[in-house]
Amino acid sequence: MADITIDNTVNFYLSSSSGRSGPFWATPLIGYVIYGDSGYSLAYSKTTDGGATWSAANLLVTGPVKTHDCWADWQTAGDAGTKIHIACVDADSNTIMYVYLDTSDDSEGTDTIEVCQGTGVIYAQSLWRDHQITITKTRGGNIAVTAHYRDDATANFYVFYTSPDGDTWTSKTSPWEADKYDFIQLYPANLADNQDLWAAFWDATADEISLKTFDNSGNSWSEATIGTSMVEIFNYYNMAGAIRLSDGHLILAAWSQFDNAASDLMCWDITDAGTITAKTNLITDTAEYFLASVFINQHNDDIYVAYVGGTAAESDVHARYQKSDDGGGSWSGDTQYSVTNDDHRWISCGAVKAAWGGRFEPVWFDDDDKDLFTNFDNSVEIAAESGGGVEITNTPDTWSIGTIDVNTAVCTAIDNFTIENTGTGAVDITIQGTDLDNGGSTAWDLADDGVSDTNVYGLWAGLDGDFAVYESYLAGYTGCFDAQDETWLAQTFTPDLSHRVTNVNLYLERTGSPGDLTVSIRNTSSDEPSGGDLCFETVDGDLLADSIEWVEFDMGAGYDLVAGTKYAIVIRCPSGSASNWILWGSDASATSTYAGGWHYESTNSGVDWTGITQFDFLFEEWGDDYPVVVPESSAATLVEDLAEDATQDWGMRMFMPSSITGYDGNSMTAVVTLVASAAS
Repeated sequence: MADITIDNTVNFYLSSSSGRSGPFWATPLIGYVIYGDSGYSLAYSKTTDGGATWSAANLLVTGPVKTHDCWADWQTAGDAGTKIHIACVDADSNTIMYVYLDTSDDSEGTDTIEVCQGTGVIYAQSLWRDHQITITKTRGGNIAVTAHYRDDATANFYVFYTSPDGDTWTSKTSPWEADKYDFIQLYPANLADNQDLWAAFWDATADEISLKTFDNSGNSWSEATIGTSMVEIFNYYNMAGAIRLSDGHLILAAWSQFDNAASDLMCWDITDAGTITAKTNLITDTAEYFLASVFINQHNDDIYVAYVGGTAAESDVHARYQKSDDGGGSWSGDTQYSVTNDDHRWISCGAVKAAWGGRFEPVWFDDDDKDLFTNFDNSVEIAAESGGGVEITNTPDTWSIGTIDVNTAVCTAIDNFTIENTGTGAVDITIQGTDLDNGGSTAWDLADDGVSDTNVYGLWAGLDGDFAVYESYLAGYTGCFDAQDETWLAQTFTPDLSHRVTNVNLYLERTGSPGDLTVSIRNTSSDEPSGGDLCFETVDGDLLADSIEWVEFDMGAGYDLVAGTKYAIVIRCPSGSASNWILWGSDASATSTYAGGWHYESTNSGVDWTGITQFDFLFEEWGDDYPVVVPESSAATLVEDLAEDATQDWGMRMFMPSSITGYDGNSMTAVVTLVASAAS
């Protein structure tokens, strides 16, 4: 039940500088929290196990960063993107800066929106009254950023920009009213023009919250009242919202005032400027409670509102929340979330993808200890959107790939499994691989081996028994070459796709009684066949037909071939002779067209080889269709549109690099998760 420390040395001013910051759930297992670290730089922490553990800080922007706000693509209705968009006021570069973190590969990018006006130097203080920024993305794809900031002469500047791509920024009419104590949060509007915007605006002068609507085509703002007698406090963000993707409504929560016996935590359902509906208060007439962050279960529209409260605001409070399953008409009642009570002064709930699910797992800031906390045990799992259940049978939770020889490339077979859609309606299924576990006996990091992640560790998954031809040359038969005694034949080939070779078809005929025939796959060196057999089959050559035909050879367990690597099909008939041999059909016309290899002959049992680049033997190389490659700690689509009551049999294999720095030979396990969602 203990609270989890994400980072124990975060930004001193985090409570008065951090906007919406996550967790942003990219998959059910992978989430991101954006925050200011101890050096006032902008960083993120990542979980790959559903929020149970979190990584060390990963740098995004070198500080001091004065304030930031975030918006994930999946918080905008209909957006299939994978980026977390971030806007910040950066005092290191003295700019208003745009940053993105692409959760598909953790790549990052930055762009300058505006260079500091006035003196050109950002003011050193980090309070909401000094700097504030907010970002969103419209349904039409525009990224929108508005900010208030001060230069080091304390002059105030209020700006608003939009960009279609995060690279080209256009200054637009600002929604601010030139009061440094005002608060603004941007959201995508649910209007006919999909580039229009909403701004939840807390007017400090009028003590009211309003909905400002940006007309993109007219570059203008209009305003409608949400709530009156709303007294802000410049130290804390007491207002928050989230877009309900099912209907595009903005669900907004705010405190009527800070830490007062008459304080109410209020909620509104906003359809547009003409339809703003006050919902039931979460809390009425209660002191010692403050902050707000809104989270929506995008699968069933449940609303969660997180806040802090206890016996003394700012010094003795817990992280807390309430849930509504009827759109804010009623609330579950105050629920304590954190185990510890302290001076918690900031909280954020983040967002999940509708189709993926994730967790309601708030993060909060302990002011005096400078800790960023969460709690996995008290989190609420958010189910993926689905027409029903998906049953996965015969699938162990973990698969051990045994002891690894660090001098040998590893690509080990793993148990097959069956997927059955037991629900109502078709589903899509995604496979998620987690970090490799070496049992904790040796400290080593795959990411430090100088090998790209996709080569370090991954999974191949494919339909079990779904065979396909990967490489072949079928045309242009002109005659045969013989294999007998010490005369061996070979055809080299280069697969375009990684897969496991399972069968080989060759165009052969028999003369006399040649005895045993062995067909194998070998590696190559300097383009020539090299080394021992990777897989093979030996058959009685006397049973082959005495006229040319296609003959299939079963490669047993097979061997996993790597795309772009050249291999060789080798045939030998060591008991044969000049009148008892196997003939392999070839295109010896000097116009053969197979680009991945060519014809080879050896007269000393494979010790030396002579290649004829203009010739090719006729062959087909078959394999298990393993089209889904899942790199470490990322996800890939496994099945699309699996029909109700349908089943599919799958196989899975793990691959490793040829060497791992610091590895001691222990067995390893990898955890694999399959997640179902309603078919897209």
